[in-house]
Amino acid sequence: MRSKIFNVPDYVQSSIGEYISETETEDYRCEICGDAFDTERGLSIHQTHVHEDTDLEECPTCGEVFEGTLAIKTHRARVHDEDVSGEEFQCSHCGETARKQKYQLKNNENNFCSDECETAWREKRYTGKKNPNYNRVKVTCEYCGAVKEVAPYKSDTFRFCSMECKAEWQSENRSGKQAYAWEGGKATIECECCGDTRKVHQAVEEKARFCSKECLGEWRSKNNTGVDNPSWDGGKETLICEQCGDKYRCFPSEVDKSRFCSQDCLNDWRSMNQTGQDHPRWRGGSKIRGSVVKQFHGPSWNNIREHEIGDQCRVCGHTDTDG
Repeated sequence: MRSKIFNVPDYVQSSIGEYISETETEDYRCEICGDAFDTERGLSIHQTHVHEDTDLEECPTCGEVFEGTLAIKTHRARVHDEDVSGEEFQCSHCGETARKQKYQLKNNENNFCSDECETAWREKRYTGKKNPNYNRVKVTCEYCGAVKEVAPYKSDTFRFCSMECKAEWQSENRSGKQAYAWEGGKATIECECCGDTRKVHQAVEEKARFCSKECLGEWRSKNNTGVDNPSWDGGKETLICEQCGDKYRCFPSEVDKSRFCSQDCLNDWRSMNQTGQDHPRWRGGSKIRGSVVKQFHGPSWNNIREHEIGDQCRVCGHTDTDG
């Protein structure tokens, strides 16, 4: 398709130029970002929605101005390769400026750029009576006799200089009758199964009856059978198989569910009583289902199985009068 070219008269061109010169608007430029707008209203809307409540920050390296903290951090990291992670703070000891994550800065006024500054600051601040360890008290270990200096608040409870001394002292002074749990030593009992004797703690003397698990199992096999078993519930009951008519025995808990003496009898009963339309999962048979699928082009048999047209079945053509 060819485009058409029209010749515009000179007076029309002059009138169009006058209209354009009259409608030309002043270039309104944003002082913050430098974007230009055709109208003053457009500039006002831009400054309201974009730059309102925006704090301007100046880069300390190059002096360039940015909007917000994120913009100046990005500029310093990309342009000047400076570390701007975390928040900036002044070390309470050396006075140098450093940066840490917000969660690492303490709530108080004392924050340090390194562990050395914190240690040096504490050595100057906590000296003499201000130090928690001021006026340490000398105490003597009750086992080895070694002298050790401890804080005043520990002097009343201090007894041993180490855990080894405490363990050695307890092994010598807290054994036998001197032990806290002493109740006369171990008691001697006789095994009810084999007759052997053994020593047990007095706390379990009344419950201990056997010298080993083997003796306990052997005693139970002899004495906890049949009526003597705590779980005895009358023994097995006699039932009659519904398939072969033979008698069989089963536990009382299975009487309500048991109907057959074996799996073979159950399978024989199912093959005789649960076939064809008598089967719980009968859905009309494969031949009828295939004919239905061909006639109705795919609908589910469950949806159309009972569908009839008048008295005549749409699938097989039989009626109720046909029998």
